[in-house]
Amino acid sequence: SGIAVILVLMAAMAGVGIWSLGQGNDAANELQSRLDRAALIQEWAAFVEDNTEISSAYMLTGDQEEQQRIQAKSAEQSKRSKEIADKLAGTASAQGKRLLADIDSAAVPYRQARSEAMRIKSQNNPDDSARLHEIVGKKLIPGGKDYAAAILKYRKLIEDQAQDAKDRAYGSFVLSRRILIVGAVLAL
Repeated sequence: SGIAVILVLMAAMAGVGIWSLGQGNDAANELQSRLDRAALIQEWAAFVEDNTEISSAYMLTGDQEEQQRIQAKSAEQSKRSKEIADKLAGTASAQGKRLLADIDSAAVPYRQARSEAMRIKSQNNPDDSARLHEIVGKKLIPGGKDYAAAILKYRKLIEDQAQDAKDRAYGSFVLSRRILIVGAVLAL
C-alpha cells in the first residue's frame, strides 16, 4: 500500500509536470507573438518617422532625380506600412483595435498635409514656396510626429501584454515547482 501511494504521487507529479510544460509553452508562444508584434509596430513607427522626413525633403527639393528617389522610397514604405497595419489589425484585441482606430485618426492630419503639399508642389509655382514651407513645418512634420506617437502607444500596450505573458509563464513555473517539491517530500 505504501508503494501504491508513492506511485500515485509520482503519477500526480508527472501530471503536474506535463501540465506545467503545457502552460509554459502556451505562455512562451504568447510572449513570442507579442514580441513579434512589438517589433512590427516599431518598424511601422520608424517608417512613419522616415516617411515624414523624406516627404519633407521631397517637398523642399527641386532636384528631379532626388524627387524620383524619394517618391520610390515613400511608395515602398507606404506599402510595407499598410501590410504591417493589416497584419496587426487581423490579430488585435478589443483594446488594440481602439488604439489602431486612434492611429488611423492620427494619420489623417499627416496625410492631408502631405496631400496638400503634394498638390502645391505639383503646380511647380515658385510663388508657392513660402506656403509649401509653412505646410511642411507646421502641418506635415508635426502630423508625422503625432502619427508615429500614436503607433508607439500601441507598441506600449503590446509590450505590457508581453510582460503579462512573461509573468504568467514564470508564475506557472513557480507553482509547478512547488507542487513537484511537495509531492517529492510526501513521497519520501
